[in-house]
Amino acid sequence: MIEIWKVVADYPDYEVSNFGSVRTVIERKFSYKYFPAGTHIAAVKSNNGYMRVAFRVAPGKQEIKSVHRLVANAFIANPENKPQVNHKDGNKENNNVLNLEWVTAKENVNHADATGLRNHPTGEYRNDVVYSAETVNKVLRMYFFDFKLASEIETELNLPKSYAPLIIKGQRWVEVYANFIKDREEYCTFVKKMFSKRRKSNRHKIELEVIRATKYMDK
Repeated sequence: MIEIWKVVADYPDYEVSNFGSVRTVIERKFSYKYFPAGTHIAAVKSNNGYMRVAFRVAPGKQEIKSVHRLVANAFIANPENKPQVNHKDGNKENNNVLNLEWVTAKENVNHADATGLRNHPTGEYRNDVVYSAETVNKVLRMYFFDFKLASEIETELNLPKSYAPLIIKGQRWVEVYANFIKDREEYCTFVKKMFSKRRKSNRHKIELEVIRATKYMDK
Protein backbone atom coordinates (compact mmCIF):
# COMPACT_ATOMS: atom_id res chain seq x y z
CA MET A 1 0.00 0.00 0.00
CA ILE A 2 1.44 3.36 -1.04
CA GLU A 3 1.29 6.28 1.36
CA ILE A 4 -0.82 9.07 -0.11
CA TRP A 5 -0.97 12.62 1.24
CA LYS A 6 -3.84 15.09 1.02
CA VAL A 7 -4.17 18.65 2.24
CA VAL A 8 -6.34 18.87 5.36
CA ALA A 9 -9.64 20.61 4.67
CA ASP A 10 -9.70 24.09 6.24
CA TYR A 11 -6.02 23.75 7.23
CA PRO A 12 -3.99 24.22 4.02
CA ASP A 13 -0.67 24.32 5.92
CA TYR A 14 -1.03 20.65 6.86
CA GLU A 15 -1.39 17.29 5.13
CA VAL A 16 -2.72 13.94 6.33
CA SER A 17 -1.86 10.54 4.87
CA ASN A 18 -3.84 7.35 4.41
CA PHE A 19 -1.44 5.78 6.93
CA GLY A 20 -2.63 8.16 9.65
CA SER A 21 0.35 10.52 9.66
CA VAL A 22 0.19 14.32 9.69
CA ARG A 23 2.84 16.75 8.44
CA THR A 24 3.39 20.40 7.62
CA VAL A 25 3.21 21.75 4.08
CA ILE A 26 5.31 24.86 4.61
CA GLU A 27 8.42 25.60 6.67
CA ARG A 28 7.91 27.17 10.07
CA LYS A 29 10.09 29.13 12.47
CA PHE A 30 9.36 29.54 16.17
CA SER A 31 11.91 31.58 18.15
CA TYR A 32 15.10 29.53 17.88
CA LYS A 33 13.45 26.44 16.35
CA TYR A 34 13.17 25.75 12.63
CA PHE A 35 10.84 23.16 11.09
CA PRO A 36 11.25 22.47 7.35
CA ALA A 37 8.27 21.67 5.13
CA GLY A 38 7.26 18.03 5.51
CA THR A 39 7.92 17.90 9.25
CA HIS A 40 5.72 15.25 10.85
CA ILE A 41 3.39 16.39 13.62
CA ALA A 42 3.56 14.21 16.72
CA ALA A 43 0.18 12.84 17.75
CA VAL A 44 -0.71 12.72 21.44
CA LYS A 45 -3.11 10.25 23.06
CA SER A 46 -6.10 11.92 24.67
CA ASN A 47 -7.78 10.78 27.87
CA ASN A 48 -10.30 8.74 25.86
CA GLY A 49 -7.56 6.97 23.90
CA TYR A 50 -7.82 8.79 20.56
CA MET A 51 -4.73 10.24 18.89
CA ARG A 52 -4.82 14.00 18.37
CA VAL A 53 -2.61 16.65 16.78
CA ALA A 54 -2.33 20.38 17.34
CA PHE A 55 -2.58 22.75 14.37
CA ARG A 56 -1.08 26.19 14.81
CA VAL A 57 -3.62 28.57 13.25
CA ALA A 58 -2.26 31.88 14.56
CA PRO A 59 0.55 33.11 16.84
CA GLY A 60 -0.12 31.61 20.22
CA LYS A 61 -3.28 29.83 19.07
CA GLN A 62 -3.74 26.12 18.36
CA GLU A 63 -6.64 23.90 17.39
CA ILE A 64 -6.75 20.24 18.37
CA LYS A 65 -7.95 17.65 15.86
CA SER A 66 -8.49 13.90 16.08
CA VAL A 67 -6.31 11.98 13.62
CA HIS A 68 -8.93 9.34 12.80
CA ARG A 69 -11.41 12.02 11.70
CA LEU A 70 -8.76 13.79 9.60
CA VAL A 71 -8.04 10.53 7.78
CA ALA A 72 -11.71 9.67 7.31
CA ASN A 73 -12.60 13.15 6.02
CA ALA A 74 -9.74 13.05 3.53
CA PHE A 75 -9.95 9.48 2.22
CA ILE A 76 -13.33 7.87 2.99
CA ALA A 77 -16.53 8.84 1.20
CA ASN A 78 -19.51 9.45 3.46
CA PRO A 79 -22.58 9.64 1.19
CA GLU A 80 -24.98 8.92 4.05
CA ASN A 81 -23.41 11.66 6.18
CA LYS A 82 -22.77 9.36 9.14
CA PRO A 83 -21.48 11.29 12.15
CA GLN A 84 -18.86 9.01 13.72
CA VAL A 85 -15.66 7.22 12.69
CA ASN A 86 -15.14 3.66 13.93
CA HIS A 87 -11.85 1.77 14.37
CA LYS A 88 -12.58 -1.67 12.95
CA ASP A 89 -9.99 -3.46 15.09
CA GLY A 90 -10.85 -1.47 18.21
CA ASN A 91 -7.35 0.02 18.39
CA LYS A 92 -7.74 3.81 18.60
CA GLU A 93 -4.06 4.26 17.77
CA ASN A 94 -4.37 2.46 14.44
CA ASN A 95 -5.51 5.28 12.16
CA ASN A 96 -4.71 3.62 8.85
CA VAL A 97 -7.52 4.31 6.39
CA LEU A 98 -8.15 0.55 6.03
CA ASN A 99 -9.00 0.40 9.72
CA LEU A 100 -11.56 3.20 9.67
CA GLU A 101 -15.20 3.49 8.59
CA TRP A 102 -18.03 6.01 8.91
CA VAL A 103 -20.81 4.80 11.22
CA THR A 104 -23.91 5.98 13.01
CA ALA A 105 -23.87 6.28 16.78
CA LYS A 106 -25.88 3.05 17.04
CA GLU A 107 -23.53 1.18 14.68
CA ASN A 108 -20.58 2.36 16.75
CA VAL A 109 -22.14 1.07 19.97
CA ASN A 110 -23.11 -2.24 18.33
CA HIS A 111 -19.55 -2.71 17.12
CA ALA A 112 -18.20 -2.06 20.60
CA ASP A 113 -20.61 -4.65 22.00
CA ALA A 114 -19.81 -7.22 19.32
CA THR A 115 -16.04 -6.91 19.78
CA GLY A 116 -16.14 -6.77 23.56
CA LEU A 117 -14.83 -3.21 23.73
CA ARG A 118 -17.65 -2.13 26.01
CA ASN A 119 -17.46 -4.72 28.76
CA HIS A 120 -17.59 -2.04 31.43
CA PRO A 121 -20.39 0.34 30.48
CA THR A 122 -20.20 3.94 31.58
CA GLY A 123 -22.41 7.01 31.37
CA GLU A 124 -25.83 6.32 29.86
CA TYR A 125 -25.01 2.61 29.44
CA ARG A 126 -24.83 1.95 33.18
CA ASN A 127 -27.80 0.25 34.79
CA ASP A 128 -27.81 2.81 37.59
CA VAL A 129 -27.81 5.88 35.33
CA VAL A 130 -29.74 8.73 36.96
CA TYR A 131 -30.15 11.12 34.02
CA SER A 132 -32.84 10.81 31.38
CA ALA A 133 -32.89 11.57 27.67
CA GLU A 134 -35.14 14.51 28.51
CA THR A 135 -32.40 16.01 30.70
CA VAL A 136 -29.82 15.48 27.97
CA ASN A 137 -32.01 17.21 25.39
CA LYS A 138 -32.47 20.08 27.83
CA VAL A 139 -28.67 20.41 28.11
CA LEU A 140 -28.33 20.54 24.33
CA ARG A 141 -31.12 23.09 23.92
CA MET A 142 -29.68 25.34 26.61
CA TYR A 143 -26.26 25.26 24.94
CA PHE A 144 -27.11 25.41 21.24
CA PHE A 145 -30.20 27.63 21.39
CA ASP A 146 -29.92 29.63 24.60
CA PHE A 147 -26.12 30.01 24.26
CA LYS A 148 -25.47 29.22 27.91
CA LEU A 149 -22.06 28.09 29.13
CA ALA A 150 -21.58 24.46 30.11
CA SER A 151 -20.81 25.53 33.67
CA GLU A 152 -24.08 27.48 33.85
CA ILE A 153 -26.02 24.48 32.57
CA GLU A 154 -24.44 22.19 35.15
CA THR A 155 -25.40 24.61 37.92
CA GLU A 156 -29.00 25.04 36.76
CA LEU A 157 -29.60 21.33 36.21
CA ASN A 158 -27.48 20.19 39.16
CA LEU A 159 -25.17 18.07 36.98
CA PRO A 160 -21.70 16.84 37.98
CA LYS A 161 -18.84 19.13 36.99
CA SER A 162 -17.53 18.54 33.43
CA TYR A 163 -20.54 16.34 32.56
CA ALA A 164 -22.30 18.89 30.33
CA PRO A 165 -19.31 19.26 27.94
CA LEU A 166 -19.34 15.49 27.36
CA ILE A 167 -22.99 15.70 26.32
CA ILE A 168 -22.42 18.81 24.19
CA LYS A 169 -19.55 17.12 22.31
CA GLY A 170 -21.53 13.93 21.74
CA GLN A 171 -19.27 11.82 23.97
CA ARG A 172 -22.15 10.80 26.24
CA TRP A 173 -25.68 9.86 25.21
CA VAL A 174 -24.44 9.61 21.63
CA GLU A 175 -27.76 8.53 20.12
CA VAL A 176 -29.70 11.36 21.76
CA TYR A 177 -27.00 13.79 20.63
CA ALA A 178 -27.08 12.53 17.03
CA ASN A 179 -30.88 12.81 16.87
CA PHE A 180 -30.79 16.31 18.35
CA ILE A 181 -28.20 17.52 15.82
CA LYS A 182 -30.18 16.01 12.93
CA ASP A 183 -33.42 17.65 14.10
CA ARG A 184 -31.66 20.98 14.62
CA GLU A 185 -30.24 20.94 11.10
CA GLU A 186 -33.69 20.22 9.64
CA TYR A 187 -35.17 23.03 11.74
CA CYS A 188 -32.43 25.40 10.61
CA THR A 189 -33.14 24.60 6.96
CA PHE A 190 -36.84 25.26 7.50
CA VAL A 191 -36.19 28.60 9.19
CA LYS A 192 -33.80 29.68 6.43
CA LYS A 193 -36.49 29.00 3.83
CA MET A 194 -38.93 31.11 5.80
CA PHE A 195 -36.43 33.93 6.06
CA SER A 196 -35.71 33.82 2.33
CA LYS A 197 -39.35 34.78 1.71
CA ARG A 198 -38.70 38.01 3.64
CA ARG A 199 -42.11 38.33 5.16
CA LYS A 200 -42.22 41.86 6.54
CA SER A 201 -44.51 40.98 9.44
CA ASN A 202 -42.09 38.56 11.09
CA ARG A 203 -38.81 39.17 9.30
CA HIS A 204 -36.85 40.20 12.38
CA LYS A 205 -38.18 37.32 14.43
CA ILE A 206 -37.24 34.82 11.72
CA GLU A 207 -33.80 36.39 11.34
CA LEU A 208 -33.20 35.96 15.06
CA GLU A 209 -34.22 32.32 14.84
CA VAL A 210 -31.76 31.75 11.97
CA ILE A 211 -28.95 33.20 14.05
CA ARG A 212 -29.92 31.13 17.07
CA ALA A 213 -30.14 27.93 15.04
CA THR A 214 -26.90 28.35 13.10
CA LYS A 215 -24.51 29.97 15.58
CA TYR A 216 -22.92 26.69 16.65
CA MET A 217 -23.71 24.63 13.56
CA ASP A 218 -20.04 23.87 12.83
CA LYS A 219 -19.00 23.12 16.40
